[in-house]
Amino acid sequence: MDRHRRRASTRGHLLAAGLLLMVSGCFERTPIPPAASPNDEPTLAAQAEAVRNGRSDVVRLDTTPVGDEELAPLDGLGDRLRRINFSTTTITDAGLARLCRLENLEQLRLSSPNITDRGLAHVSKLAHLRFLHLLDAPVTDAGLESLHALENLESLYLDRTNVTDQGLGRLIEALPNVHLHVDEHHHPLDPRRNDHAH
Repeated sequence: MDRHRRRASTRGHLLAAGLLLMVSGCFERTPIPPAASPNDEPTLAAQAEAVRNGRSDVVRLDTTPVGDEELAPLDGLGDRLRRINFSTTTITDAGLARLCRLENLEQLRLSSPNITDRGLAHVSKLAHLRFLHLLDAPVTDAGLESLHALENLESLYLDRTNVTDQGLGRLIEALPNVHLHVDEHHHPLDPRRNDHAH
């Protein structure tokens, strides 16, 4: 009997620890459901068709590479598409400009070594953008200046960019309520660094 109690107690402790980790980690308010596995990741065309038909408002590619030339299926979805998540891309500033024609975007997450400060100028036109996550983009403080116009921005994640604390400080002055993560950590300048709901 004691052995069964010990097992139940251990399971209970593990469950509690797992819940604590889930609650204590930062997450986005509008999470994008992950693809089941790389082998059954829907194509961009299929996801775009689902958005076009009103069955979805998100496109997500975790393993499929995306370049400027692959973005055509998203054309014309500006009134329906709310969230984009591309993990592996070669998208350039021209491709980012194309994405920024989707005027109702609320969330944009993409990784690309080809996005520069010039590309961020296009992002400044996304009046409804609430969540922005840029990975491996060589943007600088000059590019951050463009983001000052994003009055609805709640959360900004910058991983492996070329921004400095000076540029981030100016951003916080312009957007005092933004939640700021840099290189996978809360930034010391983040006025909401203790808010784990973003």
